[in-house]
Amino acid sequence: MDVRFRPKKSLGQHFLVDANIARKMLALLEPREEDCIVEIGPGKGFLTQFFLDSGARVYGVELDDRLAAFLAEKFANAPSFTLIHADFRTVPLDFLDPSCRDVKWLGSLPYNITSVVFFRMIDEYPRICRAVFLIQREVAERVVASPGCKDYGILSVLLQTFYRPVLEFYVPPTVFRPRPRVESAVIRLEKQGEIGLNCSTFEFVSLVKKAFAQRRKILRNTLRSFLPVDRVESLGFDLSRRAEEVPVEEWKRLCEQLKRHGIPILPPSG
Repeated sequence: MDVRFRPKKSLGQHFLVDANIARKMLALLEPREEDCIVEIGPGKGFLTQFFLDSGARVYGVELDDRLAAFLAEKFANAPSFTLIHADFRTVPLDFLDPSCRDVKWLGSLPYNITSVVFFRMIDEYPRICRAVFLIQREVAERVVASPGCKDYGILSVLLQTFYRPVLEFYVPPTVFRPRPRVESAVIRLEKQGEIGLNCSTFEFVSLVKKAFAQRRKILRNTLRSFLPVDRVESLGFDLSRRAEEVPVEEWKRLCEQLKRHGIPILPPSG
């Protein structure tokens, strides 16, 4: 099948063409025969082939009609490949075989869906043991950022709560066709063995998102729109800081204390 077509700008298509980068990502994901790998946006199957050669079962989720047809033909004789022709942002993940125990995620992600993928990783935390992504450099730097720096934000706190992210290496635009205008990076996320979160994931995500909504303001001013700040201060939480100055462990502890003292993070429904 002829795959010489114009990449769709609306889908953020930039195809990896460097085998060395693919091999490095393979080594980082460490696929085994018993693994189930979810590849997000396999495109022309460049990465896919490397991972099929490992013996792992690969589920490729591809939105583009043209690429889905191409992948179906290219891997028609690969029994360990399953094509899911769907939008990863909304498709239920019940396509995985029930026997899948160690689920790993992989992808050279379109820049416009990276945050959505990360939030889905939080929702699917119990089922994912590792992920390796090729993403925009500035997003990767936000994910691994430490408190007190400008890159530290919602993604930093949430992903570092559920995973151990490592920015492995930077990737130049020259390894893609067409070339993007920005640099990229490969990031590895390892599941945290014990997250130590004693409130619901929904409550925790809501707290962090709301706290960072006005990141330049001190927390006393930011939180007062949805929490009684006097009661929060009575818990020993310092509200004179900005959200970007608070470490991950303190966010987890605050969520737990709010729940223990009956202070709702969200107003009652209805």
